[in-house]
Amino acid sequence: MISVVVTFHNERTLAQITLNSILRCREYCEKFEESVELVVVFDSVDAETKCIVEAHPCVKSSDVVLDVDYGDLGFSRNKGISAANGDFVAILDGDDLYSENWLYAAKELIARIGRHIICHPEVVVNFGKYNSYAWQIDQDDSSFDRDGLLFSNYWTSWVVAHKEVFESVGYAESNHRRQGFGHEDWHWNCCTIEAGYIHKVVPQTSGFYRRKHSSLLSEQLQNKVYIRKTDFFRV
Repeated sequence: MISVVVTFHNERTLAQITLNSILRCREYCEKFEESVELVVVFDSVDAETKCIVEAHPCVKSSDVVLDVDYGDLGFSRNKGISAANGDFVAILDGDDLYSENWLYAAKELIARIGRHIICHPEVVVNFGKYNSYAWQIDQDDSSFDRDGLLFSNYWTSWVVAHKEVFESVGYAESNHRRQGFGHEDWHWNCCTIEAGYIHKVVPQTSGFYRRKHSSLLSEQLQNKVYIRKTDFFRV
């Protein structure tokens, strides 16, 4: 089973669109008799978003719904992962979209190669504030430069991996407003590589990244926050 962990804050009507996309992913998996569990984490959620999510047909009575007040994406994801019942865990964002084959294809790649890999969509399509597309890099590709992670994050936050990966390496606190640290997914990527995991792209899969004028990422970039200390950069 694949457990899909999604954190919601104040996405409002965008949550409806994202859940439509996740529902298509779920139905695609079910065609191949692969069950999917949705783990919804409401972190300091507003009433409108909560109402929209709870009423959506993607959210079944058998799914997991958690209410927390962390105000921290890293901690919210860790909470969702700890409540997940699947052997595989997917981390998705509450305002983005995904190709319907993404979850199943990622799970199949892990089953074929091994539990030591972390899967990312092959293509990222940016839309909204600006439109563009790009290919994500495979760690086994000859052009992969480990040192480049000192300057930028190579991958989006959307990942699928065996649950034991997340149990081995959790997400760090990312409350940049209080402590000046952020980019929890960048930090997690570095820590997982240091722990020996391999980041792979899944052929013929894609994620659609909603670029907004105001977002957590843009706020972190504007405030020039840092990722937390990691042995990945140890000299």
